[in-house]
Amino acid sequence: NIALRAPVTGTFTQNIEPAYIRDTPAIIERVTDGKLEYFAGMASSGDPKNVGQWVEVDLGKIQFISDIVTCWWQLAYPKKFSVKIATDTDHWRDLGDTFDAAAGKSISGPSGDPVFEHFVSVGSALARYVRVEIPQGAPYERRFNRYRFVSLFELKVYPPDEVRP
Repeated sequence: NIALRAPVTGTFTQNIEPAYIRDTPAIIERVTDGKLEYFAGMASSGDPKNVGQWVEVDLGKIQFISDIVTCWWQLAYPKKFSVKIATDTDHWRDLGDTFDAAAGKSISGPSGDPVFEHFVSVGSALARYVRVEIPQGAPYERRFNRYRFVSLFELKVYPPDEVRP
């Protein structure tokens, strides 16, 4: 995973349970921390109904990539999102804009949290930046009505021919 501990920017900065979840490390940094734990590894967005949500990872240099994996919490996930790559932040290649997190593989995090692991194959492409976007008004699934967010555990990026766990 070449995105592990890579710098992240975006709107996934919400602490949905401040009474139980610590604010350190910063919520958005959890997108590339390698953890799938509810209390320590999840980043939540603002409300996709009101404003578009996004997260962008800087891989640090231009390199070949082949697969992008997003890991979403099954209790609050997007039903429509896009994945884009770029060698600079001005010219994006759209890999698809109608992905549904539920189309991914259902797995369990270390503490049993339900996660959708969604794969996007790039083939072999050069990129430095990887961006996930949820457009304003996009449908999203939430277990409880009070949930006005989606939660991303991890964004992983793999180079060609790398063996994935």
